[in-house]
This record gives sequence, C-alpha cells and structure tokens, in this order.
Amino acid sequence: MYIKLLWKLEQKEKSTQRKERRIEEIKEELKIEDEIKSAKIEIEELTSSLEGFFKRKKEIKAEIKEDEVSLQTILDSLGSGKSKTSKDIKRLKKEQDNLANKVEDLNRNLSFVEQSIKERQQKISSLKDKIAQSEDKIKNVRKEYNKLEQEVQEETAKYIKEFEEKTKIIPFEIIHRYNEIKKDFPHGAIALVNQGHCSNCGAEIPLEVIEDFKDGQSDKIVQCEVCGKISYYPEN
Repeated sequence: MYIKLLWKLEQKEKSTQRKERRIEEIKEELKIEDEIKSAKIEIEELTSSLEGFFKRKKEIKAEIKEDEVSLQTILDSLGSGKSKTSKDIKRLKKEQDNLANKVEDLNRNLSFVEQSIKERQQKISSLKDKIAQSEDKIKNVRKEYNKLEQEVQEETAKYIKEFEEKTKIIPFEIIHRYNEIKKDFPHGAIALVNQGHCSNCGAEIPLEVIEDFKDGQSDKIVQCEVCGKISYYPEN
C-alpha cells in the first residue's frame, strides 16, 4: 500500500515536471523575440537605404533626359543643311560621342540602382513575412506558457499538500529511505515491474521478490539490483 501511494504521488509529480520542462523549452522559443528586433532594425536600415537609392534613381533619370536632349540637339545640328566648318563638325561629333558614352554609363548606373532597389524591396518583404509568422508563433507560445505556468503553480502546491498528508500514514523509515533514493532519481524513484522485469532498466526481477509482491508483502522498499530504483508490482 505504501509504495502504491508513493507511486501515485510520483505520477502526479512527473506530470508537473513535464510541464516544467515544456516551460523551459518555451523560454528558448521566446528568444525569437530578439530575432524579431534584429529584423525590424534591418528593415529600418534597408528602408533608409531605399530612400537614397530612389533619390539617386530620380537624379540619374533627370540627367539622362537632359543629356538625351543635348544629344538630340547635336544630331539635329549635324543633320541640318546649314554649312559648317570641318572644325565645327569635328567638335559636334566629339560632343556626340561623349554624350552617348555618358548616357550609356548613366543607363548602366540606373540598371544597378533599380536592381538594388528591387533586392532591398524583396528583402524587406521577406523580413516582414518572417516577422509576421514569428509574432503569431510567439502569441500562441506565450498563451501556452501562461497556461502551463499557472497549472504548475497550482499542481505544485497541491502535490506538496497531498505529499504531506499521505506521508503521515507511511512509516518514517520508508519515507526516509524513499527520499534518500530519490536524490539519485529526481524525476521518479519508483519503477514498475512489468512481466517480471524492471521497467526502468529491463533487468529481470528475482522470482521470490515477485512472489512476495503477489503475496501482498509490498509495503517495504525493494530496489532493483541493477539500476537501484524502487520496484513496484502493480495490483491486478
């Protein structure tokens, strides 16, 4: 009877311990909040960078337009029927080549700027999606965390009270020895005897011990000879 009482108490304690372990896992999961902060900072930096790129894009387009007008003016001048000296024609063609090269360079720069804008916009969109997903996860995890924390507090208080009540009817020497053994097995000092074997390590339990259990002589502590846990033979 005594070992059975302790076994039942352990099962309740184990349930609470599982919740405590889950709480610790959630604490690790909540570290994603730091990643969200970093992502938001990165978005701010990218947005600031975008402003510079948009400004540069506007400047380049204006410069291209201005140079194309100048280039067209030169072409019109060269194509007009007005007589020009060879020196004038040479000067105009040089200006034409310079402007054409400049426009070409500006278009390359414009292409680079537009690609940079596109990459930053895609990165911002990706970061925002990631933040949204992470915030949804945190919301759900926090809800679970608060629920578990409340349950653990209530269950721990209830377990302590029940343990104190139950141990009043259990002989001191059994409680004392149980507590000593549990120091080596904080997550459960009692192991079921299942089909003649220890459910913790699988060691075979001596037949005479099992017969004692069957005869009702189980109100004493019997440890597994291999792992050292208290053996408990459940009643049928």
